[in-house]
Amino acid sequence: MVCGLYKSGTSMTAKLLEDIFGFYNPAHYTNPHGKAIGRNGDLYSTRECNILFKINEALMNGNSLDSQNNSLLSAYLLNWPRPFVLKDPKLVYTLPLWLDAAHSQGLKCLVTFTNRSADELMTSWQKAQYTGGLLARNSEAMDTMLAEQARLIEHCKALGLENILIDFEEVKDLCKTLNIQANG
Repeated sequence: MVCGLYKSGTSMTAKLLEDIFGFYNPAHYTNPHGKAIGRNGDLYSTRECNILFKINEALMNGNSLDSQNNSLLSAYLLNWPRPFVLKDPKLVYTLPLWLDAAHSQGLKCLVTFTNRSADELMTSWQKAQYTGGLLARNSEAMDTMLAEQARLIEHCKALGLENILIDFEEVKDLCKTLNIQANG
């Protein structure tokens, strides 16, 4: 699973895993399993009414995911070819849900966290169409996402999950060297 803020290198990292190692990426809307990214968006949008926030808090405190969401996520996880890469910036908020569902299915996960400086993120957010509005003018949104990601890194360590912190510039250089085109 590739987790990181918008414009932090999540797409490039996922593209490397696809092109070099043959990982299946269900996040593409063009494939039959592309609804996964929409489901992640649904999970994220429930945060508006504090449902996801409460679920995330419960997970961070060692409690289990409620059975309805676990069943929905498990169904996606079971249908994807192996190995697969799940990437979406909203994983900064929903990763514990996916990890709990993967654990309930006996799937081993490696979590990759992408990293880019706050100044570079803000500059990139201002240029990108989909982040140029609210996010680019709201340093609080960035601070919140950075804090969530830091909490997730600690959460993964506490669970004993393998996790890697990868730098945006390193991924960018690797994509350039290998002539891999990806948004980032």
